[in-house]
Amino acid sequence: MIIYKNSDTIPDESQEFFTNSLPAKPYYTDNPEKGLKIAKKETALKHKYIQFNDAAFHRFLVFDIDKSGAALAWEDADLTAPNTVVINPKNTHAHLFYYLKDPVCKTDKARLKPINYLKAIYQAYAVKLQADTAYAGLIAKNPLNPAWRTWYIHNNLYSLSELADYVKLQKIITKKALSEDFIGRNDGLFGTIRVWAYKARYNYKNYNDFKDAVFSYTNSLNQLFTMPLRVSEIKSITKSVANFVWKNFTEESRHNFIQKTHTSELQAKRGIKSGIARYVKNEDKRVSARLLRAQGGSYREIAKELNISSHMTIINWLKN
Repeated sequence: MIIYKNSDTIPDESQEFFTNSLPAKPYYTDNPEKGLKIAKKETALKHKYIQFNDAAFHRFLVFDIDKSGAALAWEDADLTAPNTVVINPKNTHAHLFYYLKDPVCKTDKARLKPINYLKAIYQAYAVKLQADTAYAGLIAKNPLNPAWRTWYIHNNLYSLSELADYVKLQKIITKKALSEDFIGRNDGLFGTIRVWAYKARYNYKNYNDFKDAVFSYTNSLNQLFTMPLRVSEIKSITKSVANFVWKNFTEESRHNFIQKTHTSELQAKRGIKSGIARYVKNEDKRVSARLLRAQGGSYREIAKELNISSHMTIINWLKN
């Protein structure tokens, strides 16, 4: 369902900009919990969720608002209007799209200043909009899919400075700070992967299919980084997550856990969530250690960063 404002030409022009700005072969899915596929743009556009930014350029800022009445979150926050709002009609949660006049390059050869400026703007908007900070930013609700209600508000493309006029920005990140921010960035990556893997685990009947799905999801998120991890490290992370989740989150273990709670479904879900947190505490640190080592961190530096008493523990982890 298309909703528009001010001009009958807005939907057509907005759809054209969106379509032309997509990657040539975007990721897509109808159910994020069942993994992502990749195909030509024409095929991907037929599905509910689609990748909007490619590995080289940011052309959109997209915010995930998980609350009722999300379509007007920008008004409540006293921010400028997004170009397009894509609404889930079942719960009125929404994705807000801001279209950029000048794409921001994020390859290895890109200038850091625009990247940091973009990041500061995104963070400031996310706070004011009360957007989901765990949102990976890879796929979003496809505004052209009839499963959603799409509100086309305007077609004015934003410069970064225009967006910045509505928020107070934090200090622009320096190159040194960007390097120091590595663990936070990759903890977020691992956290996103593992949460997805917990849910996706029960959609696969054999380990190899599940592992392939974890690799696909991990690799797709990795492409969002200005300095992506090497394929060998993605494979290492995939193996750690897939092995751990496949071993510990079986149908039998889920059934036994729920039986032990002998309460309502809601209480069972809460119990499972608590159990998961205990289960993965050490595995989190093991994978974080792999990530930090891949970026050149010493064993002592990694141990200090992860609050591990002895660097020998890190050495033993990385041997296994």
